[in-house]
Amino acid sequence: MKLKSLSILIILFTVLFFASCLNSDEKYEYSSNDVISFFALPDILGKQYFFTIDQIKGTIYNRDSLPFSSDTIIDKILIKQINYVGYITSEDTLFNYLADSVDLRKPLEITSHAPDGTHKRDYTIKVNVHQQDPDSLCWTTLAKDFTNQALKGDHKTIIFKNTIKAYNKEHVFSSSLTDGKNWKSETLSGLPSTIKLQTLTVHNDKVYAVNTEGDLFSSEDGILFAKEDELSNKEIITLLYSEDEDLYVITKEMDENGKEKLYFSGIDTNTSSWSKYSVVSKDFPLENLSVTQYTTSPEAGRIIIAGKPSKPETPTIPWFTTSGEEWYDMKTDNQDLNCPYIEKPTIIYYNKNVYMFGEPFEDIYSSREAINWRITESKFLYPTEFKGRTNYSMVADENGYLWITWGDEDEVWRGRVNKLGFEIQK
Repeated sequence: MKLKSLSILIILFTVLFFASCLNSDEKYEYSSNDVISFFALPDILGKQYFFTIDQIKGTIYNRDSLPFSSDTIIDKILIKQINYVGYITSEDTLFNYLADSVDLRKPLEITSHAPDGTHKRDYTIKVNVHQQDPDSLCWTTLAKDFTNQALKGDHKTIIFKNTIKAYNKEHVFSSSLTDGKNWKSETLSGLPSTIKLQTLTVHNDKVYAVNTEGDLFSSEDGILFAKEDELSNKEIITLLYSEDEDLYVITKEMDENGKEKLYFSGIDTNTSSWSKYSVVSKDFPLENLSVTQYTTSPEAGRIIIAGKPSKPETPTIPWFTTSGEEWYDMKTDNQDLNCPYIEKPTIIYYNKNVYMFGEPFEDIYSSREAINWRITESKFLYPTEFKGRTNYSMVADENGYLWITWGDEDEVWRGRVNKLGFEIQK
């Protein structure tokens, strides 16, 4: 219970002081310690949140913000513990934290008084609470008419040297990953009209792509391309992914019987040397490929690819590898958990799940292991503006942002799960 004035407390200290003087000739020196050394709230939704005390600024706060909607908990709460030597007041009223519930939705001013009755220190208790649902995927339009309708045909967007780049066969449109609103147009050089835009792949500070003839092209700046003559002695069907010094591809070659077959192959771009691995399965997708990579353990990584299924009635089935030499399909035993046909799928490992995006942009499919797929029912959704759209390209950056360039609408959108943007309070 709060006392409405300090008079009782002052009288009590005065009586004790004179009583001690009358009963003894000894002089007592009371502590001047006015520091609060520890502060704690009860567990919030089953978790303990630790508080930092800045003695210089006189602030008490939690670095890790409380969950979204915790306001309904801290609007009337008892403080679990405060460590101090003398006594605490709030608004010139004695504060008993064990009995006085407080509203911590707003900063609370308190004062710690030393036993000597002279020294005191002011503190502000500020409880940080997330103001957004941490698990919601929020989308923002960053740019409109950013290419003057130049991407109405086929286009491909990549991330290269901290820049997002959207390509057609004649131009590249670029913006910083920290911007996305201002775009620069540049004319491409060295790319033939037969280039397969969907094969554009970043590998060791270069951009690579192949044409319909199976030749490999590269660029150090993403603008000026040249044919890789030493690496164009094999017919390359498509590029798969990049890892360390190797660029993994699919090649068309003769087998020992003189029959043409497709092979998984690797190129060491430092030494211009080739490695031929296993035969490509007839069910492995060859068009509109999308790749995602993640670590399954400290020593092992997994690469997953999805692409255009062979027939419209065929589900979108990813394939995976750990070495690039052998690939395995990720079929489900439960046909009800297939990901449906998506002509141009984008597969992304994101926030500890694998997601499949693509036309007609009605549903996002989620899976823990990229085998059994389910529609995301809430929070992780497309905005309504996406429904029915087709001409798109999508990438994810290291800051948890999902970028989509829309060719027909000539727009740039960016989304992120809120908690991936939360910062620890300093």
